[in-house]
Amino acid sequence: MENPTTDRLTAAMSTLEAGIKALADSDQWRRFLKAQAAFHAYSYSNTLLILSQKPEATRVAGFRTWLKLGRHVRKGERGIFILAPVFARRKAEEAQQVQKDAGDDVADSRVVCFRLVAVFDVAQTDGEDLPAPVQKLTGDTASDLFGRLVAFSAANGCPVTVEHIAGSAYGFYAPRDHRIVVREGLAPDQAVKTAVHEIAHSILHRDPEVYAAHRGDCELEAESVAFVVLHHSGIDSGAYSFGYVTTWAGGDEEAVKALKTSAARIQATARKIIDGISTDAEHCDAGDEETLRTDALAGQAAPAVAG
Repeated sequence: MENPTTDRLTAAMSTLEAGIKALADSDQWRRFLKAQAAFHAYSYSNTLLILSQKPEATRVAGFRTWLKLGRHVRKGERGIFILAPVFARRKAEEAQQVQKDAGDDVADSRVVCFRLVAVFDVAQTDGEDLPAPVQKLTGDTASDLFGRLVAFSAANGCPVTVEHIAGSAYGFYAPRDHRIVVREGLAPDQAVKTAVHEIAHSILHRDPEVYAAHRGDCELEAESVAFVVLHHSGIDSGAYSFGYVTTWAGGDEEAVKALKTSAARIQATARKIIDGISTDAEHCDAGDEETLRTDALAGQAAPAVAG
């Protein structure tokens, strides 16, 4: 016997995959990639440093990089300090020996130490708008869902509050406090999507260190859950979700591959939330519950993240 909910979840995943592929062929995505090339991919250690100092950070770069992008750091903003390598040129005889041991394709410099350098989040800057593949949701079709999501999350031990948030994040999940904050003043559809995104983090991603090591995967999973839950409720969040998922995955091919890898986790979590907010909820399939229990033991993490 076919399960209507399962069919709708599968259809939502197919829609998400198609939307990602279509976005990758757009001029909007190409403009975004050109700007994105100016940003560094930070190491695991530096990601932890960034999140520990400014957990709501979404896009980080140095002072001069921001200037090149047409933005400037506001006066009085405190830098986020990370570690940068200091290089020294190898002595001629050392370089020759290294090349002999490791081959010709070896740099003629080496790391001798690390120093602290300041970087800044986009929320600490003013200037030209950066190209973005995501569009904020402005609809008012999902207002009745927000209260049910708050109740569902509270019943799972993770309270949700609506507050002022400094910076550009629409919401965040704080794993150490096991709580969620959604930005005040959002349109109902955006508030609902953000709430589902952060609730997905609270279910799937509890360990901050694992989140720092696999941030892209965690963000892809949380936003995919949000898309599926809203799609099931008759709300199209593609204008936001397609670009968000593709950006965190690093491109359309990577996103589609990651979606397939995480499909079971995404669908099980989406079903758990859908069942929890439905007035005539059916219980999760045993397989879905087992997927969530098993993955929760592996515990990926989500400090404060935009949703």
